[in-house]
Amino acid sequence: MEFRLAYPSSSRLRETAAAVIASMLEQIGISAELVPSDFPTFRVTQNTGSFDAAIGSWFVQPSPAGIPSLWGSGGIGNQNHGGYSNPKVDSLFTLASNEDDPTQERAYWREAFEELNRDPAAVWLYQPVNYAAIHKRFENVTIRPDRWGATMWQWRVRDGEWLPRDIELLR
Repeated sequence: MEFRLAYPSSSRLRETAAAVIASMLEQIGISAELVPSDFPTFRVTQNTGSFDAAIGSWFVQPSPAGIPSLWGSGGIGNQNHGGYSNPKVDSLFTLASNEDDPTQERAYWREAFEELNRDPAAVWLYQPVNYAAIHKRFENVTIRPDRWGATMWQWRVRDGEWLPRDIELLR
């Protein structure tokens, strides 16, 4: 058995993952041709479905509302790169998205995710852990797990703790 494994050459993590996967598959007689490409080319590869397997990543909003674009039939040709389609999942996504009662909405989302677990749309290889450090002279710092820079506009250097380089930037 042989297949092509696409990944963006700009990502060392995905390049390493591709090599490890290929090595592991080779041990059981499966040949994976590694297909690195620059990021714009990789995006075209994903969007056109021109791959057997791909190591990508997705960033979605922190609510379930962004999930249908990834795993719903309506996302095929956009973010649903693998062309996953499951009428039951689509129906549950629609019910959840249109539900006004929060308790029932959660029940629909839960059922949709249970169906996705029974009928996997993809194989999730890893979840990167991101670390952040910031100097103690900053205040009003919050870091969202889904977009670390989303609240940077609110960060401030504490009064009296400006460095000469900070003042120079304001000139």
